[in-house]
Formats: sequence, structure tokens, C-alpha cells
Amino acid sequence: MAAYVRMLINRGQGPHSRLVSEQAFDLFARAHIQQSPEPDGEGYGYGIDTGIEDGHRYLRHGGGMVGLYAYIAADLTDGLGVVVLVNGPADMKAIAEYTLRAVAAVNRGEDPPPLPATKNDPTRVENGSDYVGTFTSDSGRTLAFEIEGANLVLRDDDEMIVLEKTGEDSFYTPHPDYDRYVFFFGRNDDGSVVEVLHGPSWFTNQRYDGPREFKIPSAWMPYTGRYRSYSPWFSYFEIATKKGRLIVITGEGGESSSGETLLVPRGDGVFQIGEEVTPEVLRFEDIVDGRALRALWSGQPFFRVSQ
Repeated sequence: MAAYVRMLINRGQGPHSRLVSEQAFDLFARAHIQQSPEPDGEGYGYGIDTGIEDGHRYLRHGGGMVGLYAYIAADLTDGLGVVVLVNGPADMKAIAEYTLRAVAAVNRGEDPPPLPATKNDPTRVENGSDYVGTFTSDSGRTLAFEIEGANLVLRDDDEMIVLEKTGEDSFYTPHPDYDRYVFFFGRNDDGSVVEVLHGPSWFTNQRYDGPREFKIPSAWMPYTGRYRSYSPWFSYFEIATKKGRLIVITGEGGESSSGETLLVPRGDGVFQIGEEVTPEVLRFEDIVDGRALRALWSGQPFFRVSQ
């Protein structure tokens, strides 16, 4: 990849001969689809992002495979390039841009710019007191949340499990007893937290005064459970009922990693995925002994599993 970026910096010239002509490189690196209102702003050429920033012409692109991600950036003005390779989520563009600025500064005899500010600590919860309290399920199981310093923690017997914020009123922990689902806290009309949902489990506190019984169509019950496929891009989902609704739970890292999504019935074991109408549908098939053994996610087959 470094050799490829060197070729970009040299406008199509390889180490021994020219790989593409000057005219072909100009067509490759020219914006054919303009993504910015500025004439020389960011655009898309033939398989490459291109544009001028602060008087420097850049070529950039990113890509990835399951678990692996890559990004290249070439500053054609300074003749510098960078390759970023990661095996997890990362802001690769920010890494590349800082690297180019730092190397350019050193080449000019200057100090590199300060490192970018790190993202907020996901374990630091400013409004943690909102979630403090004990929540109980219909089966009598309880979840107790407390504040410890700037952290929101789940008390599990004598263990204090620190939660990480994933969104508005949602938290996650990698603890093996709780890592399958995200904790979603719900509020009442006056903004007080009154419930927490963890996968198919529902817990409420003493302030909850809403309905506690929900009608679930018996026809939905064969669909609940866990399904896997052989695709590395999207390999798993779970179907569960939650407060009278049928939902599909998907994890991060797949092509359809939307978290928890409502399933809207369309008849004959077919469901629209999400409240917004799209071509995505989920169909359940092969019901044996009251359980669907197969599901088709927009044509991709998944098969019921125990775990």
C-alpha cells in the first residue's frame, strides 16, 4: 500500500516506468462527482476522493473487510503519503490527517502540532444520578444501579460493574454476564427514569405507573429466538418480544448493526424491518414443534441456534 501511495504522489510514475499516462492520471484524480460547493472542494474521481484544502491537493480513500480497515491519504503538494491499518473501529481519516501535518511540520524544521483531543471517556456519566435505584422484573429479578465517582455502576452481589455510555439513556458493559445486550433506560412524561430494558428483559422502579401487561399475538412466539448465518458480514440476530412488540436485536460490527429494531407485521410470517418502509423484510419459515427453524433477511438465510 505504501508503494501504491508513492505512485499516487508521483502522478502515475512507478519505480522503473510510468504505470499510467499523465492524461489518464488527471482523469483518475479529477472530481467527476462534486461533493462540496467549493469548486476545488472535496469530490470523487475514478475510485478516489480528491480535493484541495489549505492550498494542498489531496487524494484519499478508505476500505475494509470483516474486522480489518484501511485508509490512504496522499498530499500531492508536499509529496507525502500515509497508510493507516486498523483491526477495529477508529477515526482513520483523523489519524492520517494528523500524521501528514506532523511530518510536514518536521520537514519544515518545526515542532509537530499537538495531538488531537481524545474522545470523551465513555465511563464518565454526567447525569448518573438519573439512573440510580433498584429496578425489578415481573419474575422478581432486580438490577441495582449506583454512582461511584463519575461512573454509573451496576451492583451484582459484591461486584461493582462500570457501565459505558453508548447513547442517550443507553449503556453497555463487556462483563460476560451482561454483554449480550445494551441497557436502555426509559423515562416518564416528567423526565424521570422509570424503567430499564436489557434485551428481552424489562425492569421498572417504584416511580413507574404505566401498563404492566401487554398482549402478544400467539403467532409471534414461534419466531422468538436466536439465528445465525454463514455470512461474515452479517452473521447473527435475535428475535424477542418487548412490551408487546416484536423486535430484532443485532450487534455491532455487521452490515445491519442497528441495535434493536421494531418488526412491523406484513402477514404470513413476513415483517417489515423498522417503522420506515424500506425493501428490507424478514420472513420466518419451517415451523417445527412451535419454533421457526429458518428466517430469511431480505433473502439471506439464517438458521435457529440455541446460543
